[in-house]
Amino acid sequence: MQVHSAFAKLTHDWLILGIVLLVAGLSGCQASSGDSSEEASSSGSDLGVVSAPAIAPLRGSLPAQVEDGNCSEPERPKAPAACPWATSADAVVWGVLKEVKLVRSPAVAAWNIPGKDWDFATECDAVNPAMQLVIEVERVLAGDRTVQGELTVHIGTRQREQFDPMPVFDSDGALAWEKVGNSDGRALTVGQSIGAPLHYIPEYKLWSLMGESLFTLDTDAKVAFQERRGHCIEPTPESVPGVAGLDSFSRALAGCAAVDAVGAARRTRLNGLWGTRQDPTAFMAASCFRKQPAFRAGGCDSVSDCEGNSVCVAGVCKKG
Repeated sequence: MQVHSAFAKLTHDWLILGIVLLVAGLSGCQASSGDSSEEASSSGSDLGVVSAPAIAPLRGSLPAQVEDGNCSEPERPKAPAACPWATSADAVVWGVLKEVKLVRSPAVAAWNIPGKDWDFATECDAVNPAMQLVIEVERVLAGDRTVQGELTVHIGTRQREQFDPMPVFDSDGALAWEKVGNSDGRALTVGQSIGAPLHYIPEYKLWSLMGESLFTLDTDAKVAFQERRGHCIEPTPESVPGVAGLDSFSRALAGCAAVDAVGAARRTRLNGLWGTRQDPTAFMAASCFRKQPAFRAGGCDSVSDCEGNSVCVAGVCKKG
C-alpha cells in the first residue's frame, strides 16, 4: 500500500507539471502570434495594413570652423537675422550626406604676372585639396525650389582648412579627419542629416558653401550650426540656433520676402570674401604648389644678381 501511494503521488506531481508546461506553451504561442501580427502590419505588404512610419532624421555632428584672422570691431560681421541670412543665399537645403570627398583638381597656382594673380594649373609638385559634399536633397527650406536629387556642394581649400577636425588625406591617400584645434567639432558622418545655405556660381555652373556654416539637428532635435571661432568669421543667423525642429525652421523662413536690402548687402559682401572676386580656392578649387627652381652658384637673372663689376650674360655672372 505504501508503494502504491508513493506511485500515485508521483503520477499526480507529473500531471500537475504537464498542465503547467501546457499553459505556458499556449501563452508563448499567443505572444509569438502577436509579434508576427505587428511585424506584418509594419511590413507594408498587400494585406491592407499600415506601413512602417518614416525614420526620423539621423542626428548629425559637424566640424567647427575656426579662422585666425584679426579684424577690428567695425570690420567684424554682425550676425544676420534669419530672413536676410536665407535670402542672401541662392538656396537653403536639407538632406542626407551621401559622400565626403577630397579633390586635387581643379587646382590653382599663384602667378607673378601683372594683372593676373592666379591661373589653373596641372603640373604641381604638391596639391592642397579642396572638398566636396554630396547631399541627397530632401527639402528646400528657402530659395531655389528646383534643387533636388543628389547635389554636389563645393568647398574650396581656404574654407576646408578652417574645419576642425580638418579633412585630410592619410598616408594611404584615404580620407581622414585631423584634429587641429581645441574646438568641440566632430567629423561628418555619411548618412547623417545635414543642412546648408548654398550659393550658385554661374561662371563655373556649380553650388558652393562659399564661407557659410553647415547646420544639422542636435540630440534634442534642435537646429545647430557649426561652432564658429575667430574675429572675422561669418556668424550664424540670430534666433535660428536652438529652434525646435526642422518644420518650425521651415515655417520661419517661409514668411521671408524674396529679396531685401540687408540680404542683398550680405550677398555682395560674401561674394567679395568667398566668391568670384577671390581666386577659386575660396569657393571650389584646390591649391597647387610648385617648387622654386634651384639657384645655381654664379647664376643670374639680371646684373643685380652679380657682384662687383660682373655682368649677367646668358644667365651667368661674368666680369665685365
